[in-house]
Amino acid sequence: MAIIQQAVDVFKYQLKPEINGEMRTTYNKVWTEIDVFQDAIVALRSSNGEPAPEFNIAKLWQEYSE
Repeated sequence: MAIIQQAVDVFKYQLKPEINGEMRTTYNKVWTEIDVFQDAIVALRSSNGEPAPEFNIAKLWQEYSE
């Protein structure tokens, strides 16, 4: 029963506005960095005369985080 209470406590903690806001901020920062990285990969490959990559890191991240 103690493990269930600990799990409930974690969810309660995450629902606190300041914690929830920090998690949202971190999530948004990850998305920003993913976009920057994807643009850098495209630019690098383009500068080397290579085609843009077929993968999209943002889509991969979205699939992973679902």
